[in-house]
Amino acid sequence: WNGESYGVFWNDSREAGTCYGNRQNIYYAQVNNLGEKVLGDIKLQKADTGYSQLESVVWDDNNYAITYRGSVVSAYLAKMNKDGDALYADIPINTVGFGGGTQISWNGKNYFIAWGDGRDRTPDTFYNTEIYFTKFDTDGNKLIPETRVTYQNDPSNENTKIMFLHSKIGLAWKETKQDRPAIYFGSAPID
Repeated sequence: WNGESYGVFWNDSREAGTCYGNRQNIYYAQVNNLGEKVLGDIKLQKADTGYSQLESVVWDDNNYAITYRGSVVSAYLAKMNKDGDALYADIPINTVGFGGGTQISWNGKNYFIAWGDGRDRTPDTFYNTEIYFTKFDTDGNKLIPETRVTYQNDPSNENTKIMFLHSKIGLAWKETKQDRPAIYFGSAPID
């Protein structure tokens, strides 16, 4: 909801001619409070990243910020206004490793993005995924390094969106240790 209408985003394979495959794009439509489509279907215009899998969207009081996977290993940030104009796209979120399951949050000033990352895998921990996060300004500039949150050798870390309370950020995630999933929470001050 952007204060006037709903922004609806989805993955779409219409250009591939099939409902599956590696030629997905991200589309946007605007729906009013009566449920009527008033704008759309508008494709997110981006450079040639090929495959794009929508992962999360947040309204920042002015525009939509979108995270997506552009391949098996790369995650990206884009920004679109409510009229469907891409303001930027293909801003890399992760510089190394696997950037999947990105979740974007907005604290009124910056974007915070958390994701599962396979950069710390070894031959013995091939399926291990650790949680990382970073922070961007509204112009798409990365403000802090990619920061590791979890440290464990068992597979399958999955994260939630980063939440905000006063001067702290909080993040919950699922960790599977010895085939037993459990939910964890951590918080830290916002710098």
